[in-house]
Amino acid sequence: MKHAVRRIGAAMATAALAGGMVVALPGMASAAGPGYHCKNWQTSSHKWTASCTVTSGQARATTECGNGKVIYGKWVGRGQWAFGGECGQYALMAYSVDWKK
Repeated sequence: MKHAVRRIGAAMATAALAGGMVVALPGMASAAGPGYHCKNWQTSSHKWTASCTVTSGQARATTECGNGKVIYGKWVGRGQWAFGGECGQYALMAYSVDWKK
């Protein structure tokens, strides 16, 4: 399973490529995997959104909150989708798009 992860840091995030996981800088214009691409990333301290196109396989949104909860979106197939997640009163710690064949 491939996915791009965006981690929220105090001042800035770092980028790295390790074990098939891309940790992306907040503010990147787009992110892509083998069967999807996303753009128009928007974040606040508690939620995130992105406009994603799935070209093959399936993709889903994943959100990690400050209370340790991880929220998974539904797997969706080909098409254009609004991805995102919200942590309510807790801080947004990380967000990603997961992809599978």
